Amino acid sequence: MVKNFCPRPRRKNISYNERIGCLGSSTIDKVINRTRVDRFIHPFISFLLFFARKGEIYIPKESDFKGKLYKEIRERFPGSEVVINDPNYIQGFPDASVYFPNGRYMLLEGKRNLKAKRQPNQDYYVNKSPLSKNAMFVSPENKDEVMRELERRYKSDI
Repeated sequence: MVKNFCPRPRRKNISYNERIGCLGSSTIDKVINRTRVDRFIHPFISFLLFFARKGEIYIPKESDFKGKLYKEIRERFPGSEVVINDPNYIQGFPDASVYFPNGRYMLLEGKRNLKAKRQPNQDYYVNKSPLSKNAMFVSPENKDEVMRELERRYKSDI
C-alpha cells in the first residue's frame, strides 16, 4: 500500500490547487461533500434573502434607522440641531438631543423596534428622571408619533 506523500511546502501561502494536489482521498471526499451541502444551503439562504428584501422580514439596523431619522429631522425642522450624545459618557443616556430655535429640546433614544433590548439606565432617563418629559424612545413603529411631538414642540412658543 502506497501512502499519499506530500512534502511540506516551502511557501506559507500556497494556492488552493496546490493544496488539493497534496490531499489524501478522504480529505478530497470531505471537500466534495461540503460542496454538496453548500449547493443545498446557498439556494435556501438566497430564497430567504429574496423575501427579506421585499420588506416582509427585513428590519433595518438601528444605525441605519437613526441616520435617516436625524437627517429627516434636520430637513423637516429648519434651524433645529441634532446632537448625537457620547454613549461612553453616561450609561443609558439617550442617543441624541434635538434642540429647537425656540429654546425647547427633545432627547431621543433610538431602537430597532419597540421590543428591542434596553440598557439598564435607559428606562430611567426616558420614563422616570426629571428629563423624562422631554425624552422618548423612537423606532420605526412609533416614528410618526415622535415626529408629531417634535413638530408640536417646534411650533410652540416659549
